[in-house]
Amino acid sequence: MAPPRNSTAGGSRSAVKGHLPRILKPTQDVESEVMTAKLDVELAGEETKLDEKMERFKKLSVECQKEMTENGANHQDLDAEYDSVNQMEDEVRAGKISSF
Repeated sequence: MAPPRNSTAGGSRSAVKGHLPRILKPTQDVESEVMTAKLDVELAGEETKLDEKMERFKKLSVECQKEMTENGANHQDLDAEYDSVNQMEDEVRAGKISSF
């Protein structure tokens, strides 16, 4: 039986966030390898997966921010949320630059 799905945007976003470093890691490991056509195709596939996960992460983050606002989150908590999203975007962007 499959585990229960995360019912909140925050829970779903946490799951997606966990995938991002796992996608980045193998692409960073190939930096020392000689580029071949096969490796180029594999990296393109990983970049596509990374882009798709990052878009999903950003959409879920917007939902989380909306929920936080609706639930009366204070300005400090919202700032921390925005900072967290920006940090993840920076990490993914930096990983793509070094790998792709």
